[in-house]
Amino acid sequence: MMIWKAWSKEIFEEAAEQLKLILLMLVSDLNSCSMDAQFQPGAQEAYTLEEIERNFLPVKVTVEERPDIELLLSPGYYPSTLLLSPEGRILCVVQPQEKDLYEVLFQARRQYINEGTKAGVPVGMPAYPVQEAFSWGMNEIQTVIGALMRSCEQELQRIATPLSEQKTIGFEGKMLLFVTQAALILRDEHLTSLAGQYMEHMAAVLWDPHNNGFFASIQGETPLPIKKLSHQLEAMEALVSFAQQDETSSRRAIEALLQAIEGNFSKDEGLYSTYSSTTTMYTADNMHLLRCLLLARDKELLPAGLEANISLFAARLEQTVADDGSVAVLPFASARAPVPLLSTQVACARAFFACYRYNKETRFLQKGLRALGYAISHLMLSLGGVLMAKDQSDRLPLLRPLDANMEFVLACLEAAELTEASMYRECARNVLAMFRQNYSGFGNQKYTYGTGLLALVVAENLLEAGES
Repeated sequence: MMIWKAWSKEIFEEAAEQLKLILLMLVSDLNSCSMDAQFQPGAQEAYTLEEIERNFLPVKVTVEERPDIELLLSPGYYPSTLLLSPEGRILCVVQPQEKDLYEVLFQARRQYINEGTKAGVPVGMPAYPVQEAFSWGMNEIQTVIGALMRSCEQELQRIATPLSEQKTIGFEGKMLLFVTQAALILRDEHLTSLAGQYMEHMAAVLWDPHNNGFFASIQGETPLPIKKLSHQLEAMEALVSFAQQDETSSRRAIEALLQAIEGNFSKDEGLYSTYSSTTTMYTADNMHLLRCLLLARDKELLPAGLEANISLFAARLEQTVADDGSVAVLPFASARAPVPLLSTQVACARAFFACYRYNKETRFLQKGLRALGYAISHLMLSLGGVLMAKDQSDRLPLLRPLDANMEFVLACLEAAELTEASMYRECARNVLAMFRQNYSGFGNQKYTYGTGLLALVVAENLLEAGES
């Protein structure tokens, strides 16, 4: 994943060998994409780095310096690339099917020259209201769940209509997880049916019949040949929940997903790549995989022979956790690794809590609590919500993405259950209250808000309290 911010000679000089190679590849791409049809190929001169710097002044190159921006704004395609102005405003997003890279850069430069520092759109999220004291009851939660369910039904109707050339369908794992969790926790037959329908449509439209696994998206009848590890894992979590209704089908589907992960994603020292088309690995995805394996094992849905690998996998991921609880975003990163991210911290906490429940080894509980404690100490705001990253950048805003905040809520509720410490539950309640008014403004991340509320229902026995 690359984020282009601005061309700068200083950045060229300071770049690591990996960045220099990427820059050379970029120059090669520019040369191959910018041939003028009125001239013969041999009569055209190739660009040099200096010419690119001079002609595309507003664009700097950085690689994975701010993966929080990539994780937040990437629509799920690899390699979705942001063109940012020097002020950190988005000039455009380049999708992988983009053919004319020269034209994209040229238009970004023209827009920046014409509009100045206000060109593009600011990197930001919906407005964050000031946190207010709020006590959740089952009636308030059911109101939110009902609104999200109506949204799910509308999305299912859209997916079920015939495909057209313009129609694009993406894998919506967050919605699928929410529906299956709601069906399980609320014991609602309509929700169970809705979850089954959605899973069937996803399998019919996005499942790869040859190599297995879910494609990231499909446009018309053409799938984008990219798969995300997180999509496979969200589907696996949903299948574990759905096994209560159809254990045989869930078992077969989980086995197929595990085979797809092994066959589609690069592997290094036991860890898997984030996309099927790259070797880049994020710690958070592998922590998620560890937790999914343990979830499947708890329900006796794990294929024979895989349980023996869990301890080795967990031991490898332990190496990414520092003494202060910070977790490496990139497991094989150099000393110039990015700052810790909320999504990585909470993925680690939840994975190691699952390890502790599995083998009762207290070191996993302690490491999970340290990872969560780092997020509470360094990333949580007194005004409410949790930052994605604590970064000193003055050009890009500090972000509080909803999905990572809801993973934080789930981690806090799990920590409260394991330690009986009220502090964690209070943190979870505060974050849920923070997003009460604006959760619907986060696109499809809004379904994670429903998942967070459902976890609160279970943690505080609100369903039984409402029935009594």
